[in-house]
Amino acid sequence: MIGSWSLRITVFASLFTASTAGAQSVLFSDDFESGTANWTMEGLWHLAAEGPPCLDDSFPSGSHCMWFGQEPFCTYEFAGGSSHLRTAASIPLPSGNGGILLEFWSRSEVESDTFYDRRGVYVSTDSGVNWTEVFRIGPPVEPWTLYSLDLSSYAGQTIDLRFTFAITDGLANWFIGWLVDDVVVRTVPEAFPTSCFGDGSATGCPCNHSGLTGHGCQNSWNTGGAVLTVSGTTSPDTILLQASDEPPSALTIFLQGNAILTPVSFGDGLRCAGGSLKRLYVKNASGGVALAPALGDPTVSQRALALGDLLDPGSRRYYQTYYRDPYTTWCPPPLGANFNSSTMRKITW
Repeated sequence: MIGSWSLRITVFASLFTASTAGAQSVLFSDDFESGTANWTMEGLWHLAAEGPPCLDDSFPSGSHCMWFGQEPFCTYEFAGGSSHLRTAASIPLPSGNGGILLEFWSRSEVESDTFYDRRGVYVSTDSGVNWTEVFRIGPPVEPWTLYSLDLSSYAGQTIDLRFTFAITDGLANWFIGWLVDDVVVRTVPEAFPTSCFGDGSATGCPCNHSGLTGHGCQNSWNTGGAVLTVSGTTSPDTILLQASDEPPSALTIFLQGNAILTPVSFGDGLRCAGGSLKRLYVKNASGGVALAPALGDPTVSQRALALGDLLDPGSRRYYQTYYRDPYTTWCPPPLGANFNSSTMRKITW
């Protein structure tokens, strides 16, 4: 188990309470204590045990995890390209009104400019022919951290999962790399529903520049379109908003609305958050990822209250980001502008 000195950060906490925990069901689980039969590995991905100097802190559970790195150097030197840790068998997901979560523990260390060393989680619905990035780790250094990703949009489909470490150059690869443990896919009574896709499944994007499936409208950096992830709990308020697949350092505004709109053109993207709009946070993305609230910021509910919106229990709010994309020629006026937007999430407080 994790040592007492380790910083345990639950970035994406469970979305159910003790009273409803019995409604969950586990669809896939692996703590890596019984070998690697559930996975295929490429590059430096391998089963690691506690012991090497760089792994002397305890794992979240047991004594094994998956590691993109190498003994005895405790780095990912001599590696290049993209290497995948992929489920060996597909996972059928049930349909229904509940939510589906992917949870995993992660510890990683890469160079400070995360554009060059990327840690992403991907989903495929066609047996690995095509993949969609559903999450990218933002900070260059993280202690053991529990992530919980909402896969509810894939309900009723059969998916494959992979963890991808992508190295774009041979410089500054002397860090520990990426460790993954305790991977679980499970159902929960309710997650945070996603909508306002710019992938062509509903309203077209202003310049017909659709993003990848489940993303917002494509941007000039060709990231596939921005995705907003919501995680944490509403009581107490530990909600974390994360926008990924934005331009590398895009100025990002986190927006809250109290009504849902039919998608309307909004700069180079689409907006579905409406009603009384509140600009909760303004952040700069790092490596295409923007987080709010940051350490020291007021919580989402505190920030909303300061802006005159009391989030009573049971109230519903809608969240999107819009971010600067300065290449006006990408989607020129009058159709577009120099900003784009992410997908939208609903939170029931």
